[in-house]
Amino acid sequence: MRISIIGTGYVGLTTAVGLASKGHDVIGVDKRQEQIDLIRQGKCPIYEKGLEELLQKTLSSRKFTLTSDTSNAVSESDISFICVGTPQAEDGQIDLGAIREVAEAIGIALRKKDGFHAVVVKSTVVPGTTLDVVGRIVEEKSGKKAGAGFGLAMVPEFLREGSALLDFLEPDRIVVGVEDARTEKMLSELFRNSFNSPVILVNTKTAEMIKYANNAFLALCISFSNEIAQVCERSGGIDAYDVMDAVTRDGRITVYGADGKKVVPGIAKYLIPGCGFGGSCFPKDLSALSHFGKKLGIKNSLVRESLEINETQMRSVADSASRILGGLKGRAVAVLGIAFKPETDDVRKSPAIPIIEGLLKNGAKVRAYDPQALANIRRQFGGSIEYSKSASEALSGAEMAVVVTRWKEFEKLAPEDFARAMKKARVFDCRGIYDRHAFSNKLEYYRIGYREA
Repeated sequence: MRISIIGTGYVGLTTAVGLASKGHDVIGVDKRQEQIDLIRQGKCPIYEKGLEELLQKTLSSRKFTLTSDTSNAVSESDISFICVGTPQAEDGQIDLGAIREVAEAIGIALRKKDGFHAVVVKSTVVPGTTLDVVGRIVEEKSGKKAGAGFGLAMVPEFLREGSALLDFLEPDRIVVGVEDARTEKMLSELFRNSFNSPVILVNTKTAEMIKYANNAFLALCISFSNEIAQVCERSGGIDAYDVMDAVTRDGRITVYGADGKKVVPGIAKYLIPGCGFGGSCFPKDLSALSHFGKKLGIKNSLVRESLEINETQMRSVADSASRILGGLKGRAVAVLGIAFKPETDDVRKSPAIPIIEGLLKNGAKVRAYDPQALANIRRQFGGSIEYSKSASEALSGAEMAVVVTRWKEFEKLAPEDFARAMKKARVFDCRGIYDRHAFSNKLEYYRIGYREA
């Protein structure tokens, strides 16, 4: 099929490259000429495993081309996917500015185009946006009626940063929200011929809600684990990691494999204590869902509490470090891990940011290291912190190491590595990476969810 992808950010570029690799003719659209120029050179503007290599292949095969002309892209394609950002506005609600702008551009293009064209929203939007915002704008600008002159659909993305390309190429399910039979047929053909995954057909409002429910559930699991961790830590003598490990082995959570043995499911990864969730999705999506529910007269207390627990968890790290050291003024602290999760360079809403802010506020001298995200965090902190080229450089002479992101590189660090480099070997493990017993015998080891009785 001929497909235009409007927006070449995280979701748009992954979608474009993924569909092009499946043999479709894809046009990527972005109003930022510098973004287009970079991608045309085969350079990926984001770090995502395998994406740059596949980008180069699809560019070479001419299955993926780029333009800044939305009208031309729409005229040359059968389906347009809207993949622009929906950031959090100052009041916590969803900002639909980019969505409205693209809907207008598509509508103007469709006024000049003959034949049926499907408009698919892939950006995360609150229920009703596809119909009441995108649909109405396209109708107004095109002079055509949704369902007759053009199709309208909502296909949410479920991409995990760090494994986005794999998630796109091998999805566990594809949710398709449609309002008319012709669009349903087009999208069913597209996805069923390109992917070996179940296609869930619903209406557009249901598809929009599925995305929010999915993210809210995962975030709630994380916040639940962190509230349990707070109770364990304050009680003393209780290890929250042992608690949650036992909980995930409950027969209603674990599953049995073909060999009859219990297999811990993927949800268990979200039932582990840590320093909080971040990234471009969970924080803004929970905030948008909370405001959406409030408009409907629903309190959404669970969603709001999840956000509050998350903020408390992130900001508690600096306070704990200060308590352990007896004050942070003038103390050198190494922060290992800046990206909000491993295998990405994304620092949006990363727990590392409030952690570093708290350390600086208490007078610490912060040295930061991350395998991929240093350039991005430099824009945030400038010269107020030091930037190290390696973990050992960050640890050199430090009095505490705060391990924030679970990079494999950090998992390989042994107690001796910390002891050899640091002025005083103290490790604050925010992700439960290390064996508490192995580490505590050789240096001072602290982690979220545990305090000696």
